[in-house]
Amino acid sequence: MSRIKNILFSVTLLLLTTACTVSPKTENIQLNPETLHLAWKKDTGGAIQQSPLSVKDVVVVMPGESLISTFDIESGESRWQFDTPAKLWPNSLSTTFDAVMIGGEGGRLAAMSARSGIGEWEIELKAEVLSPPLVDRYLVFAATSVVDFVEDQVSNQKAELLAINASTGEILWQHETANHALVTPVRGGDIVYVGGSQGETIRLYAFSTAEGELRWKYEVVDGAIDAIYANDDAVALLGHQGSLTAIDAHSGSLLWRVEFVANVSWLTGWENLIIFEDGAALRAWDILSGESVWEYQSLSKVVDQPILLDSELYLLTQAGEIINLNPQTGAESRRFSTDSETPVGMIITQGWLFIADEDGYLYAYTSQ
Repeated sequence: MSRIKNILFSVTLLLLTTACTVSPKTENIQLNPETLHLAWKKDTGGAIQQSPLSVKDVVVVMPGESLISTFDIESGESRWQFDTPAKLWPNSLSTTFDAVMIGGEGGRLAAMSARSGIGEWEIELKAEVLSPPLVDRYLVFAATSVVDFVEDQVSNQKAELLAINASTGEILWQHETANHALVTPVRGGDIVYVGGSQGETIRLYAFSTAEGELRWKYEVVDGAIDAIYANDDAVALLGHQGSLTAIDAHSGSLLWRVEFVANVSWLTGWENLIIFEDGAALRAWDILSGESVWEYQSLSKVVDQPILLDSELYLLTQAGEIINLNPQTGAESRRFSTDSETPVGMIITQGWLFIADEDGYLYAYTSQ
C-alpha cells in the first residue's frame, strides 16, 4: 500500500509588474511553412515543462512552479508576470477567450486578465485541478483530482467535473464521480466526456454540455486513462500502459480495443481518425472500425500532440525539427529545423509558431 503525499497549503496571489495596453488581433493570418524563420528568442529565467499558450496578442509560458510570464506575440516584449510563494500546478495552465487560467494548491482555480494579469475571479474547489480544463467558448469544464488518499482504501472524497462560466467563475453545474483522479475533459457533439481511475478501475462519463445530465458511464478494470479524444460518433481512451479503447458515443458500448508493446504518450484526432505515437511510429486509426489507415516512421520521438492547421499536421520532435504531414495519408510534405535543443511543446497562432524548451527559452517563428 502506498500513500500519496498529503498536501497542506494556501495560495497568495501577487502581481509583479504593471499593466500594459493590449490591442488584440482578430484577423486570420496564415502560416507558410516554406518561409518560416526565427523572429525572436527569449530567456524566461526557468525551465519550462509544458507547451506555450496564447490569448489575445500575448504568448504565455510557465518557467517554474510558481511563475507565469507573458510576452507580446510580435515583439517578444515582456508584458506581465504573475508569481506566488506557493506552488501552482503547471499542467493546469490554460487560456479562455480573454484570460489566463491556472490551478493552484488548495483547490484554487483563478483567471487573470490577458491584458494586465490582474485577477478576474478565483474559486476554491474540493480537490485539485491538475490538468488543463477544457475551454469551450464561454464555458470552462474543469476536472479535479484528489491528492490525499490511501490506495486500496475507501475515501469519502471523490473527483468532480464542473462546468464554470468563463467570465465570472460561477459554477453552473458539477458532478462527483467514483474516481480519485480525472484527466482533461473533451467534447464531442453535445456531450462532454471525462474519465479517470481509482485503483485498477477506470470510468468514463458522458454528460450533456448544457445541463450536465449523465448520458451513460463506461467502466472496466484497465489501469488508468492518460487522454481522451471524441467526435460526434465515438470516444477513444488512451490507457497508461499502451491500450486504446473506442466506445460508441450514443450507447456507451465498446466498439473495439487494442494493446501496444510501447507506451503511448499522447492522443489526438482529425475527423474520424485518431492519431497517436507508438514507439517510433505515428499511427492513424479509424475511430469507428479500429482499422489502421496510415503509419509514419519518425527518427525522433514527437514532443506532445501534433497541431492541425490548414489541413496539415505539425509535429515537433525531440531533435527540434518541425515536420508537416498530410492527416489523411500520413505523407510528409516538408521539414524545418528549429533552434531548440530541448523542446517541450509548441503553439501556432496568428501566423506565429512558438516553441518552449526545458532550458527556459521561448522561440518565436513567423512566415511574415
